[in-house]
Amino acid sequence: MNDPGALAAAWLALALGAALLPGDRERRLSAAGLLTLGLGLAAWRAGSPPGLTLAAPDQLGEGFLVVNGGLLVLGPILLTLGAALAGPGRLRPAARLVVGLGVALLWWACAGFVAAAGPLRATGAAVALGVAGAGLLAGARALASSSRMLTPGRRLFPPPVEPLRPPLGSVIPVLVLVGSLAAVALGPHVAVVFLGVIGGTWAGYLVARRPAARPVPLAPLLTLALAPAYWLLAMIAGPVGLGRSALGEIPVSPAAELIIAPSLLLAAWATAALWPLHRQLPGALAAPLGALLLARIGLPLTPDGLEHWRPLAVPLLVLGLWHAAAHARWALLAGGAGVLGFAAATEAGASGAAWLLPTGLALELAALRPPRGLVTSTSMRAGAWLAASWGGLRVLEGGLRGEVVYMALGTLGLALIVAARRDSSASPAR
Repeated sequence: MNDPGALAAAWLALALGAALLPGDRERRLSAAGLLTLGLGLAAWRAGSPPGLTLAAPDQLGEGFLVVNGGLLVLGPILLTLGAALAGPGRLRPAARLVVGLGVALLWWACAGFVAAAGPLRATGAAVALGVAGAGLLAGARALASSSRMLTPGRRLFPPPVEPLRPPLGSVIPVLVLVGSLAAVALGPHVAVVFLGVIGGTWAGYLVARRPAARPVPLAPLLTLALAPAYWLLAMIAGPVGLGRSALGEIPVSPAAELIIAPSLLLAAWATAALWPLHRQLPGALAAPLGALLLARIGLPLTPDGLEHWRPLAVPLLVLGLWHAAAHARWALLAGGAGVLGFAAATEAGASGAAWLLPTGLALELAALRPPRGLVTSTSMRAGAWLAASWGGLRVLEGGLRGEVVYMALGTLGLALIVAARRDSSASPAR
């Protein structure tokens, strides 16, 4: 059965069940299972023709069937294991029930795919992937605990800036950041959008750190690359102007796209505040600036340019996402993945980013006033997991349509990093 609706229902049920698990360790294991399963589902969707239907298994290559079948088997196993290992808690029965229903629905919907791959071969692929992942996990933990690697690792990969905590100091940078977000989202002219990105990034830099602890403002300085891009666009547009309504009439040549697109990607990457710019901004608050820049200006004006530079942008963003996950900065991870969705220059990626960016923003703002009580914190975690899992699945699908190797390795690496974490996050979505 190739029913996208059944697969979507199974996916959301698994995400909800994983969010309801009472233990952090079990949730991390389940999250690794979701990432593994999501890679298989997104690859199946990316290998299908455009539309709402999924490609029949007999239309896919044998190697693809076996490897993807392994992912579709391994992911539910990890989710089931996470639910089985869950410690006592009021929500444990409900979590196990929802995970069980999700696994049953998923395997019913994917039965034809696994049968076409060969149950034994798919299971063998799942075992091979699991053994390889366990080996890499053990090796990485041994390497990370080595005294020779500990100090260099702390110097090269220090944690991102902490979630915002009151008091925020001067209210002026906060107001500038809010106004900049509005300008980038609603600005009727390219100049307004560009100025909003630049002003908002500087405001985020001032909000994130106390004056004595502020590093050199590399991220805000990188957004100044929009100035020469604007000059070139103004020269090309001529009397047409750079109003948002006239973007479709601007004759941007392929050569001009290759020059302008890097400036847009550079500014968007700077706002995401991912490694190595992770000490600069509250990325979850600033990331919408860069994402909206790509959505409102980059995609309409320089789609081919974004596609040309995508092989450089995607791995850089993936490395930053790994770093955010290693430090359990889930809000930063969601915001950076949203930027990645637009940088992938696909409809699916943009659709996923629309879910991830508000999730990251909500998690970052929640750090100002952490939720109180079981119902409130659980409800927020469940909502964040549902939105992030759905958005992440769409971003993964969009990325696989253009950068298969980077996205596949990035997702599997992210699954290992999430599973390897030993401590709890301070995030309300932990």
